Amino acid sequence: YAHRLELPYLTGKSHYPPPDPTVGGGGMARMSFLFPTNPIDISDHIRILPADGTVPELPGWRWYHTPGHSPGHVSFFRERDRTLLSGDAFVSTNQASVFSVATQREEIMGPPTYFTTDWGAAQKSVQLLANLEPEHAGTGHGKPLHGAYLKKGLKLMAEHFNYISKPDDGRYVRQAVVSDEQGIVKLPPPVPDKFMRAVATGAVTLLIGTALGIKYFRKYKEKEAKASKEGGRGPRYDLP
Repeated sequence: YAHRLELPYLTGKSHYPPPDPTVGGGGMARMSFLFPTNPIDISDHIRILPADGTVPELPGWRWYHTPGHSPGHVSFFRERDRTLLSGDAFVSTNQASVFSVATQREEIMGPPTYFTTDWGAAQKSVQLLANLEPEHAGTGHGKPLHGAYLKKGLKLMAEHFNYISKPDDGRYVRQAVVSDEQGIVKLPPPVPDKFMRAVATGAVTLLIGTALGIKYFRKYKEKEAKASKEGGRGPRYDLP
């Protein structure tokens, strides 16, 4: 079962928007350009979630549309024991950081930054889930959360979403992806990658410095060899 706005990516009609490594925050974000975005086609098996919020074959569960990470993202909630399956609407570790992913360090965060394509929608989704006041939560990344820590942390993150979870800049921070039931309608333009620009500048500087060093070293050795042939130690030459 899936939301109708997620169908294009599950029926082979559209690829997901490309990741945004310019959001920063850690090595996972930086490597995200390597992650696949190709659609899959499970048309023969997919069904649309009922519009009334119920979940077929799972009595007691309801689904909530929580876009931001993807257009048709949904989360599931069971009122009886206040259990929430948030998916990637929010997560319990900093998914942008290689260290946090490797150690599963617990931290209530918004959706994975490099694959979130609508930050305004993501904020509203977190606020919706915080208002449910869950006692237990299973997230798409990280360990399950429980009790007061979950409720307090989720409420705090919802109230200060832009400070805690939203990157300072990025392709989709500046402008959200426009999509519909057919898939991507409009992608915002990429933003300059300050990190890669700094890496490129450093690499060019290193190459120039190395080339000049080799040039002056060869010049010095040539003068030294010439002085030796003339029968003396020759004058001392200082490198510039």
